Amino acid sequence: MPTGLKVPVGVDKSGGAKIETDIVEQTKKLLVLAFSEGGDDNAFQNLGIGPGLIFSVKNASFRGKAERTVRLVLKKFIDRVALVPGDEITFDDSVEGEVELRFRYVDLQTGTTEEFIKRFVR
Repeated sequence: MPTGLKVPVGVDKSGGAKIETDIVEQTKKLLVLAFSEGGDDNAFQNLGIGPGLIFSVKNASFRGKAERTVRLVLKKFIDRVALVPGDEITFDDSVEGEVELRFRYVDLQTGTTEEFIKRFVR
């Protein structure tokens, strides 16, 4: 069973670090971290999604670039998650100053379908 630090980080009753033991929550935590803004230009780290993509102009080529980026990030977790077949990855920028990434996935460890939502603020 996967375990890791509970986010936000805190302490338990005995004074030790809180540990996350729920498989579904652990997977969600990994996805949130993977889809965070990665402003790092270090080619060897390649963490997160670059702000250049998130806040670029939403023209015809944006959707293809955005979907490709999301799929590349999800390939890192091929043993944990799979996109729900037929569902689309959406980027909603209807709220001024925000972009919302949304997709549904199957948690392969539990077989449950979950929804991932991440908001990026300019």
